[in-house]
Amino acid sequence: MKLVCEIKISGVDTLVALTTAPGIDLGAFVKVKPGIGKPFYVWTSIPQPNPTSCDFSNAPIVSSDTAVNNAAIAAISVAPEDVLTW
Repeated sequence: MKLVCEIKISGVDTLVALTTAPGIDLGAFVKVKPGIGKPFYVWTSIPQPNPTSCDFSNAPIVSSDTAVNNAAIAAISVAPEDVLTW
């Protein structure tokens, strides 16, 4: 799975596309990266190369509740091409 979010790298918010390990509980993982209160998207794959920007306007927001995050991930209906720019 691909997790697209912004994380701080050397103090700068940076867009990242992280590949997660098979079988990982994504609802728990997003609480760490990007963190509670942050927007994110998860897809099975995204077109190459990595995106340069993302419109997080309607993205799910990480909750402290793993089940809520997993439900939000399951409800993502937007395609990567609709919100990512390369």
